[in-house]
Amino acid sequence: MVKIAEENLRFGASELEQAHVCFKEYGFALLENIIPQDDIECLTDKIRTFYQQLLKKEYKKTESLSLDQLYFEAKKEFPEHAPHFMNIVRDFPEFHQFISNKALLKISEFFLKTKAIQSVFDTSAMRIDEPNPKPSLEWHQDYPFNMMADDTITYWIPIQDIGIEHGPV
Repeated sequence: MVKIAEENLRFGASELEQAHVCFKEYGFALLENIIPQDDIECLTDKIRTFYQQLLKKEYKKTESLSLDQLYFEAKKEFPEHAPHFMNIVRDFPEFHQFISNKALLKISEFFLKTKAIQSVFDTSAMRIDEPNPKPSLEWHQDYPFNMMADDTITYWIPIQDIGIEHGPV
């Protein structure tokens, strides 16, 4: 595990090189603290507001609910629209800003050895999985979903604290 603090993008080349070696050898690298907490909160606040407005509930009634719980409430209230809730999040400017974070782009440039980096918003996934011993998405590799390109990186970025009760990664 490589811990990289996103302090004005000043993480060192040696830390990136260590993560890159892991990525090349194992197909993944675990990087922590890449996106500033303020940026994460900006996105989670937008998602929270979306669900609160959808549910037409006062902030006080929902402030203690997690994003997962808000999603499940909205899904119960509007089951016919539930499949679209995650896709709506992809259209938020805050989501675009989040997945185009300068630190992610810098890491992508370093790993792929190119400055020609794209963040493809319309295929980026936002997921909330229901608690279930059987995951909603079985174990898989993202290669077929990345247009079968070797020069692609998939980032998995939790936007809230996660634990074993959330299931496997």
